[in-house]
Amino acid sequence: MRDSLTHLIVHDLKAPLTAITGGLAVLLEHMEKGGALSPELKKIAKNAHVSSKRLVGLIQDILDVNRMEEAKLPVKKSPTEVGALVASAWRCSSLWQPKRMLSSRRR
Repeated sequence: MRDSLTHLIVHDLKAPLTAITGGLAVLLEHMEKGGALSPELKKIAKNAHVSSKRLVGLIQDILDVNRMEEAKLPVKKSPTEVGALVASAWRCSSLWQPKRMLSSRRR
């Protein structure tokens, strides 16, 4: 039951999200070729594109976890640069968190 629900949710999310991501990519390509958008709209479009790609990745992660649980996806352990991982997480979260809630100050 859980596996069927996971597949249903992922499929229902992935198709429209892929269309959104594709549309945003076309919009960004139009902007890069000199298409007119205000700086604020450009920023919104770029953030939306990054966020939609991130959501596609999260959906893929759900599928991967399901495959790992079914022993259909081998887990490969490898060394990871923690600083790069934290920086990536920071960039992703800074797109949707209110500015007052995030701070890069070191204590």
